[in-house]
Amino acid sequence: MRAKRNQPPMLFHSTVRKELARSFGASLVVLVTIVMTMTLIRTLSLANRGSVNPEEVMMVMGELNRAGFNSISLVTNGSVTAP
Repeated sequence: MRAKRNQPPMLFHSTVRKELARSFGASLVVLVTIVMTMTLIRTLSLANRGSVNPEEVMMVMGELNRAGFNSISLVTNGSVTAP
């Protein structure tokens, strides 16, 4: 029986695919975090100007905090009570 000649390149290709998938996943997480942060800053700026109701912004931030985004709690002071 003959040994398969294409086996080593397939191992290399599967390793490259895994590494590219990990890099893509990490890049996607970073980009989503940046977009969420920019959106939060823009919304807080609009609330400061009066274009958006600040109570609604605090409710959304509270829901995000309850959903597991605990870093949102760093910008809240807890003075707004839940409805």
